[in-house]
Amino acid sequence: MIENLLASLKNRIESDNSIFQSVNSGMDFEKYVIRNLDELKINRNDFGFKHNGPHSFPDLTIKFPDGSLFGLEIKFSGSGNWYSKGNSVFETHSNKENDEELAYKEIYILFGRKPKPQENKTNCEIRYSTYSNSIKKIEVTHSPRFAINMSNEKQDIFTVINPKDTYLKFRMKSPSEKNEFIKKYFSKLTKNNNQDKWYITNEDETQIKPMNFSRLNRTEKSRILSESFILFPYDLFQKEADYSEVGANMITRHFVYSTSLRDSFSAGGKIQIFENSDIRYPKILNTFREKQEDIKRLLKNPQDNLEDVCFKTWESRLKESTLIKIDKSLSLLENYSNIIFNLKPEMKIGRINTKEESIKKIDLSLFWSIS
Repeated sequence: MIENLLASLKNRIESDNSIFQSVNSGMDFEKYVIRNLDELKINRNDFGFKHNGPHSFPDLTIKFPDGSLFGLEIKFSGSGNWYSKGNSVFETHSNKENDEELAYKEIYILFGRKPKPQENKTNCEIRYSTYSNSIKKIEVTHSPRFAINMSNEKQDIFTVINPKDTYLKFRMKSPSEKNEFIKKYFSKLTKNNNQDKWYITNEDETQIKPMNFSRLNRTEKSRILSESFILFPYDLFQKEADYSEVGANMITRHFVYSTSLRDSFSAGGKIQIFENSDIRYPKILNTFREKQEDIKRLLKNPQDNLEDVCFKTWESRLKESTLIKIDKSLSLLENYSNIIFNLKPEMKIGRINTKEESIKKIDLSLFWSIS
């Protein structure tokens, strides 16, 4: 029943080439889906539905003539990705049914994706699945939250922990039972990750502690440093590097903090980078040079919502620039290389044989190759 309905909805939406005249956000898409369901209901007359209200989970309740109820969560990506933030693990605004006769038989997710400009597609692409099969992982920032990824099938994290468990059973658990599940999840599925250490449970509440950057493994450190160079080149490449936005991003995206952030990038001082030059450059430029392959890997394969964050961050900082323009029809790597080749920041340099220091415009392309 429900999958037949979702297949019909998918066909309607994907065949509507004019969808982006009115749909450019998640809220627009949710209204658009509801209009299409209204039209399908008139034509089919074999189901009914209701909107559960703002901030409710799931967004819709669909009812069939035999009385069975299904939940439908609606997600939309305007940047061509198949991932999104899911609902809170503790579902503080969920639409739960305590009466078994009113309980959902299953909860599905309907995900609409607006293709990237370079794909040259005019229609919205739709994927749907059970909510359980759409959850990629649990992310812990200020509170535990599910992360949705529709790009390919993932293991069901609920049955991995307990073969008899499902998302429907999980969502009805008490807060203390959910705490136990999360701790088992981090212990079993993230053995090489420090995230399970973040979770500390008191008798009546859950506290989440951020991880100290110094305690991360080498791979995790490199990823965060590389992401920082990607998002904040205009903050890091200055006479005096500004780490305020870098630190804020580490907390909000990774729930990681550092008590000596400057040391992670430069450890202060200057260094000779090129053998045939007597210039001593700020050490942060050498760190950037050493991390460029990791930076390129992130740009070529951005995870979660990094692509959206990149464009939003770059555009907010570069909107006044006449030399550097962001072009969403180009790849992240092309846009970032354009920033690096045109930024030309003023930074302090020294000379090997003298104590002389001066301010010089730096050609960042010396530390970055496009290949």
